Amino acid sequence: MGVKWTGGSPKDLSIRLKVTGEAILEDVEAAVRESVEVGAKEQKQLLDRAVTRYGQYRMSKGRGRSAGRNDTGKMIDDVGSDVESTRNRIVGWWGWVNGAKDYYKYQDWGVGVPAAHSLLDSYMVVRNEIRKRLLARLGKR
Repeated sequence: MGVKWTGGSPKDLSIRLKVTGEAILEDVEAAVRESVEVGAKEQKQLLDRAVTRYGQYRMSKGRGRSAGRNDTGKMIDDVGSDVESTRNRIVGWWGWVNGAKDYYKYQDWGVGVPAAHSLLDSYMVVRNEIRKRLLARLGKR
């Protein structure tokens, strides 16, 4: 078993491999970025739909943006996403990327109120999104 080199130079092969590797990293980063953006959007929707008795009462008085976890809108507006990419790794995250106030955690985890579970439930969506997007982008190779 061996390799027979016909035509071209090893240097040309090295350049092609490097370009292909960079293209794959770009595809992975794009898939991660798109997926965590979907996660942030899903988390916002979940919070908005997580109705509480207080939210229903508040809306009956004409206050707030919805009967969900959306009184002032700050908790939902603070949800975001970001991606950090280096040569060796790509990390994406969503949620309260600039820090979660204790109040947000209590609402999401259910401390004193029914849990919204927005991070957990949006994770399930992102997990499916990243698989789908990676297969779509890298399956063509």
